[in-house]
Amino acid sequence: MTATSTRKPGRPSAGESEERIRHVLETARRVFLELGYGAASLEGIAAAAGVAKTTIYRHFGSKKALFEKCLSETTAALRLRLAAASEPASAAESLRYMARCLLDVIYQPENIKLMRLLFAESSRFPELGRAYGTHAKSVFITKMVAVLDTRPAAWTLDIPNAGAAAEDFHHLVMSPRYFDVLMGVAAIPDPQEKDAIAIQAVRLFLSGHGAPRMD
Repeated sequence: MTATSTRKPGRPSAGESEERIRHVLETARRVFLELGYGAASLEGIAAAAGVAKTTIYRHFGSKKALFEKCLSETTAALRLRLAAASEPASAAESLRYMARCLLDVIYQPENIKLMRLLFAESSRFPELGRAYGTHAKSVFITKMVAVLDTRPAAWTLDIPNAGAAAEDFHHLVMSPRYFDVLMGVAAIPDPQEKDAIAIQAVRLFLSGHGAPRMD
């Protein structure tokens, strides 16, 4: 006897539904980058994705929620790479690895475009700035705090406030170069330049928190 499916005719399977959501997110990201947050509409995104507007409302609820989901998708790669930073290592090695993870993600060309969009429109749409704090920066800060709170005694760091220290390290890694790139007055750093930025950030962080000088 042949098994029959209980799925109703015309109703997408779980795999098809997941693929549709992925397609909507990719389309939404492209539309946001092309038109900007303010000019983009759920109607336009639905039309570009070839789905009904109700499909977007059902899965995301609003344009803001859809944009936030696009941001969270952007930081997924960073979250996965940072997961390996908890492996036993010296302070310099662990922090340098985390710095390179962040640098590799923030300097992806599409992520540069996304950040330019955030800066350009956050004054009119403050929720964009809050979304960045929730879905992008906080991924790095949260991991950094966890690493500092569970650091081995051998690291010999003087860190009374892990949250403040994580913020400091984030600023050091971002460095003025990142904002020059956003403004279009500097090129995206190559791998060797990223290494140099990471090493300098770690050196300054460790020297400011009581660790022995890096070789």
